[in-house]
Amino acid sequence: MGTRPAPAGPAYQPPPAGLGPARPPTSQRPTGVLQGWRPGFVLLARLDRLEVSGGLVLPDLARADAVAGRGGNTSADTVDPAGWVASLERQGYRRVPDDLDFECWGARRAGCASGCTYRDWYETDRVAGRWSEAWTRPKVLGSVIKWPVDWDGKRAFQQQVLKWLLNGSELDSDLIEAACAPAIEIARAYLGNVGNHEAARRLKHLVAQLPLEHIPSDLAPYAPTKD
Repeated sequence: MGTRPAPAGPAYQPPPAGLGPARPPTSQRPTGVLQGWRPGFVLLARLDRLEVSGGLVLPDLARADAVAGRGGNTSADTVDPAGWVASLERQGYRRVPDDLDFECWGARRAGCASGCTYRDWYETDRVAGRWSEAWTRPKVLGSVIKWPVDWDGKRAFQQQVLKWLLNGSELDSDLIEAACAPAIEIARAYLGNVGNHEAARRLKHLVAQLPLEHIPSDLAPYAPTKD
């Protein structure tokens, strides 16, 4: 799959620093009006929490929102979710660095204006605005605003997170098998109903998430074919 082009929509401008609310100069504000509020956040990962996506084994990211009183946050944790992060770190998670470079929406993220490669801020009808992962951007369709996802971009980020977690080591085969197991189990549940169009579609979708070398023989007929 090639990298998808960025959808047309309001340009985004991040606040000058941190995760707190800020409003950019009027000349830099997007022309479309986005709705609602979404807090700042931090992403974390651990090596034994993996998933499969697009034929890859990748970290299953945890998200800590900067909302007071949630996830272990104190009333002061409205800019950086220190309490929630600390709670996840006690469970073995590690805070993902802000500067991991990857390609998303056809552009490198290193040196992005937000100061964090995986996070962007958008002005909305709320003063605090809306924070979003870099691989999710608004697309204005008349009066409707959708938030499409650059899945290739997200996977590229997850690959960099995995590389950071491994720190030069190889991924243990037991961890790979554990990551593949849920998709394999669910896919096998559809084997007895492949005559149903929706069941067959879901089966093929699940198998397509698995690395080719880890697709069991009974699921191999439903693996994606190369063009």
